This record gives sequence, C-alpha cells and structure tokens, in this order.
Amino acid sequence: MEKIKLNDGTVIAIQSGCAESTIDIVSETVDETIALFTDSNLERYEILTENDDVCAIYTKKHMQRFSAVLVDEGFLITIHLTDIDEMAERVAALEETVDVLVMESLGV
Repeated sequence: MEKIKLNDGTVIAIQSGCAESTIDIVSETVDETIALFTDSNLERYEILTENDDVCAIYTKKHMQRFSAVLVDEGFLITIHLTDIDEMAERVAALEETVDVLVMESLGV
C-alpha cells in the first residue's frame, strides 16, 4: 500500500493507483483525516511506495473538496486536489501591501 507524506511529516496510508489530483484513503475518522489536508501540509508532499521510497513529489496543492463513503474498514475518503492559484496569491499580497501603505500615508 502506498503512503502520502505531508509537509508536516505526517504519513498516511493511501489506496494504490491514486492520481495527482485525487487521493483515496481508508480511515475510521473523516474529520481528523480531512483536517490534515491543509494548504500548509499540501505546500509540498510526497507519495511513497510500500517500501517508503519516494515515487512522486507534488507542490502547491489545495484540497478542493472531499467525499466519504462508509465501507467495512471505516470510511473511504476521496480527496480532490487542485493547484494553488499563485497569481491570486500574489494579487492578494499586493492588495494587502497597498492597503497598509495607504493607511500609513493617512496616518491611521
């Protein structure tokens, strides 16, 4: 069984054959599992083989949505990932900088 190693070092078993944009996990707890898939943890993550060899490294992902289905072993959680929109991040950072500069120039 393959594993995902999140940016904070958390390692989670995943179903083999997952794609870059979809990860399947069997877990007993949906909320705790989903809580691990923060933007910070998806800034960089690795897919590991069952021998812990790195077979893929991905960066700058965001959990778009997830679904969970009850199965015999717990819940089959499917996590859908998308690329982080770097342009939107840059625009937001620039807007924040402009706001700070305007407030400082007004003496607020």
